[in-house]
Amino acid sequence: MHDHTVNSTWYILGCGAIGTLFAAKFLQQSIHCRLLSRHQQPDQQLMRLQVTHLDNSIEHFSINASAVSSPQPIARLMVCTKSYQTLAAIESIATRLTANASIVLLQNGMGQQQLIAERFPNLTIIAATTSVGALLNAPLEVSHTGLGKSVFGAFTEKKVPEAIIDSLSSIDLQWVPDVRLQLWNKLKINAVINPLTALYNCANGELATKPNLYRKTVQLCTEIDFIDRALDWAPHCPTLADVMAVVEATAGNYSSMQQDIIHQRPTEIEFINGYLQRLADNLKLETPSNQKLIAAILLRETTYDKS
Repeated sequence: MHDHTVNSTWYILGCGAIGTLFAAKFLQQSIHCRLLSRHQQPDQQLMRLQVTHLDNSIEHFSINASAVSSPQPIARLMVCTKSYQTLAAIESIATRLTANASIVLLQNGMGQQQLIAERFPNLTIIAATTSVGALLNAPLEVSHTGLGKSVFGAFTEKKVPEAIIDSLSSIDLQWVPDVRLQLWNKLKINAVINPLTALYNCANGELATKPNLYRKTVQLCTEIDFIDRALDWAPHCPTLADVMAVVEATAGNYSSMQQDIIHQRPTEIEFINGYLQRLADNLKLETPSNQKLIAAILLRETTYDKS
C-alpha cells in the first residue's frame, strides 16, 4: 500500500468521464486519491465510484470527496475540467497548493497550459492527453468504452520529480519527451472532427461518407497544414490522413463538442479552433474555414434555450 501522506495523495479536479476513469485507475493501483468537490461537504465523506471495464465487468471503489474550501494542502493535482474552466478551477484551490506542487493538466485543447504555467511559475506543470474512450453514465459511474494512448510530459523547463513520473506511469500514462507535439497532433484532429460534427450534428464517420462534409473536412485540413508547415517546432504530417484514421476508428462515436451542443453546454472551441486561429493570425495566414467554424459554433452557443 502507498502511504497516505499529504505528498502522495492525488487530488482530482473535474469529475467528468476522464476524471472519474483516472480516479479509478489510481484506486486500482492502491494510490490514494480524492475528488475535489465544489459542494460543501464533510471532508471524510466516502463515496462510491463505479467503473465498467471494456469486458463489461464492473468494479466498485470507495473514494473520499474533499470540499474545495477544506484546508488540507495539495501537493499533487490532476485537472480534468473543460479547458475554459481550468484557470478558475485551479484558482479556487490555489491557497492549498504546496510550494513544490505538481499539476497535471489532462485535457483537450491548447492555450490553457500556458495560462497555468504563467500563473504558477514556481510549480511543476505537466501536460497530458489521452485518446481512451470513456462515458459518464451518472455522477461517479463511468464506462471505459475504448482503448487509447495516454501520454504526459513536462510543459515547462521545470524537471518532473521521479516519484510523480512513477505514480503516473503506474496508471497507464506514458512519459514522452515531446508532449507539446503530442498535444498539437491531437489538437489538429480535434479542430476538424469536433466543430464539424457539432455543427452538422453527426457521428464522426459521416465526415468520411457524406461528400459535402468530406469536402469541408479537406478544406479545414488544408488550412491546418498551412499553419503546421509554418511552425518551426512541429515536423509536418498531413492532417487529413490523421483525421481520417480517427474518423474510421471512431465512426459510430459522437465528438465531445457535438455532445456539448446537444446538451446546450459551452464548448471548448476557444481552446481548440481558437488556439489555431491565434497561431494563424500571428503567422499572418488566411484560414477562412476555421474562422467560419468558430463563428458558427459561438453563434450556436448564444442561441441556447435560456429558459
